[in-house]
Amino acid sequence: RLVPVAAQGLPCPLEALPSMDLRAQSITALVAREKRPLLLAPGSLDLEAVRSLLRRPEISASLCVPLSFNHLIHGVLNLSLFDPSRTFQRSDAELVGILANQAALVLERLRLLEQQMEQERLVILGRTASTIIHDLKNPMTVIRGAAEMLQDLAPQAAEFASMIVEQTDRLVEMLQEILNFARGEQRLAPQWVSASAFLKEVASSQAPLLQRENILLRTEVEWDGQVWADPVRLRRALLNLISNSRDAMPQGGTITLRSRQEGSHWVVEVEDTGKGIPPKVLERLFEPFFTHGKEHGTGLGTTIVRSIVEAHGGSVSVQSEEGKGTCFRLFLPLPSHVLSERG
Repeated sequence: RLVPVAAQGLPCPLEALPSMDLRAQSITALVAREKRPLLLAPGSLDLEAVRSLLRRPEISASLCVPLSFNHLIHGVLNLSLFDPSRTFQRSDAELVGILANQAALVLERLRLLEQQMEQERLVILGRTASTIIHDLKNPMTVIRGAAEMLQDLAPQAAEFASMIVEQTDRLVEMLQEILNFARGEQRLAPQWVSASAFLKEVASSQAPLLQRENILLRTEVEWDGQVWADPVRLRRALLNLISNSRDAMPQGGTITLRSRQEGSHWVVEVEDTGKGIPPKVLERLFEPFFTHGKEHGTGLGTTIVRSIVEAHGGSVSVQSEEGKGTCFRLFLPLPSHVLSERG
């Protein structure tokens, strides 16, 4: 997404300017996608769109230049004139383009520095997590073993003992996920999975727990078929998102799990009617260790979600509106023979 970060000469605060998807049909998004400058002369229909976006109807000309380095887009610089007797020349675009390239170089160096610092943090986390998780697995093994014995000794408690075993296994899986992430590992064990059966299993396991908090969990299967995926990892991704949705609805609400096809991808949506995510938080949502509004959050939930989906060759997007809710979309590639059968 393109998010406004600095502005001068606007009649409204920076926060009032909307962010936009890179796929949006706008001049700014077009410049970002094609990574080439664009001159908008007086009388251009595109100039009218810029006037509307920036809320300055007196703009007489505009120049949009990408901040790009090594084919990586860092942003877009918009310059506007308010004097009808002046316009931008091609030489202006060349000069601003040189300055934009220098700015993009600086931004790229900052990005690489942040990446290096993040990797160093992950190395430290990996070492610490390895020790902690090793120590935690021992009591988890004892708890699991005791629960299995309880199943045999007290048949009337078998159901509860089974729940202890199941939840202990899931806790160990969660600890292993954190350890794998810290080590930079995301190993998959893919198999053929029924889209509808998978979503219904996730929903049935979480619905009773959510119901206690006045949250309704629904499933909408608009597409059903076989997908090649790791059900354990995908389950973890969905549980992380469901947990986030639950935290966003302290007074109750609705969570919808949706399955549909979009082009060559299976799309899984997790949509809630919660309080939404502020734009500034949305920008950093997938950063490791970034938390907002959670007293005991690790800051790894959505990062692990993205790591799991990308390990499947897919991608994650999110849309949110404060006061209305949030929708995460997981895009997972479909095998070619599934697409041909659908075709």
